[in-house]
Amino acid sequence: MTTFIRCDRAGNQIERLSGIHSAIRSRTVDSDDNYGDATVDKLTLTLSGEIDEGDRILYRDSKGFWAEWVAKVPETIRSDSRPITTVKCVASFEYDLEGKWVEKLDAGKLTPREYLTSVLDGTIWLVGTVESASRQMSDNGELKDYDAYKEDGIGALHGLCNVYGLEMYPTVVCDPFGVISRSVNLVNRRGDENAVWRFEYRRDLKEGRRTYSGARVFTKAHIFGKGQPIMNELNVFTGRYDKKITIEDVNDGKDYLEDESLIPYFGTLQEDGTMGHTEGRIDFEQCEDVDALFELGKKAF
Repeated sequence: MTTFIRCDRAGNQIERLSGIHSAIRSRTVDSDDNYGDATVDKLTLTLSGEIDEGDRILYRDSKGFWAEWVAKVPETIRSDSRPITTVKCVASFEYDLEGKWVEKLDAGKLTPREYLTSVLDGTIWLVGTVESASRQMSDNGELKDYDAYKEDGIGALHGLCNVYGLEMYPTVVCDPFGVISRSVNLVNRRGDENAVWRFEYRRDLKEGRRTYSGARVFTKAHIFGKGQPIMNELNVFTGRYDKKITIEDVNDGKDYLEDESLIPYFGTLQEDGTMGHTEGRIDFEQCEDVDALFELGKKAF
């Protein structure tokens, strides 16, 4: 039986939640998010009774891992003298770090561990696993940098993850009396690129939904950097470029990257009835360095 434990704002246990009508947990399971949306673990509960804003909700999943959320948007409706509450909860580390003020931090001058340590200083969160990482390059071929200045802690960590290409997730450890430790981890990739799990319909799974991205997937991508602007007879920029740099010099004379293993899944039907490459281009308009362009292309492809 699924059990949710309700704690107050300070983390003291109040009760085991009962009268739950529905519990929907949504998590980002891919690795290419870099926390752009911040919240990668959300919970929506509908139950008989009331929950206060700021209450903490604990839950232990089937693999024995604990999750902790904070009630952020509770709404209670009384009907026939029975209160029905729907509450939207966010990951507790995000909620807590929204309340941590960062005066100034430079992600380019600190290691990820040093930066994370500074952000978490004075909070209930500890530094967990921090994997080694290098600063990423921007579209113009320069090393990324981020200067956190007078903002909240979660925003500062987003900037760090963007600079180093890292992904973050929380770890919560509990005993019978409640949470005994909370940690924030920074890793190069959450989960497994080749997942071994699969969704299976069984009697307790009422609904499943799978949504594909609308973006076209290339199996062969031509990579271009900055080019010479084309001007018209009035010396006005036409919006087009000529003689763009390519990756040929560092890629065995080829201006493209390809992956033939993707053809059966994302290829284009050819005249002879076989599947061939789906080709396209990826432009980095501000990149002027061939080596940087090659690295940007590999990352994008």
